[in-house]
Amino acid sequence: MVRRSPWSPWWLGESCPTHAPEPGVLAAVVLLALGASPEEVHREYLLSEDAGYGAYPDSLDAVLAEIERLGGIDAYLAQMGIPATQVESMRRLLKAPAQASLVDAL
Repeated sequence: MVRRSPWSPWWLGESCPTHAPEPGVLAAVVLLALGASPEEVHREYLLSEDAGYGAYPDSLDAVLAEIERLGGIDAYLAQMGIPATQVESMRRLLKAPAQASLVDAL
C-alpha cells in the first residue's frame, strides 16, 4: 500500500498534473527496486509517451530526484513503511523464472 508521507513534497499516487494516479511512476519505482538505473527507468517511461499515452517526464524527474535525495530506492521504500523483507520477496518474485510459483517466492 502506498501512503501519503508528510516529509515528501509529492505523493506517488498524485504525480501528474491532474492529480490522478500515474501508473508509470509506480512502474518506475518497481523498476528501480529491481535494479534498473534511473536512466533506464526514464527511457522506459518515455516509451508510454511515444505510444500515445500521457506521460509527465517532469513528474518522473521529481520522483527520481526525491528518491536519490533520500538515499536511493531502498531508503525510500523503508521510509514509505515497506519492510526490507517485503522488498526482497518482491525482487525474488519478479526476477524468478516464469515457472516459479508465488508461494515459492514468498
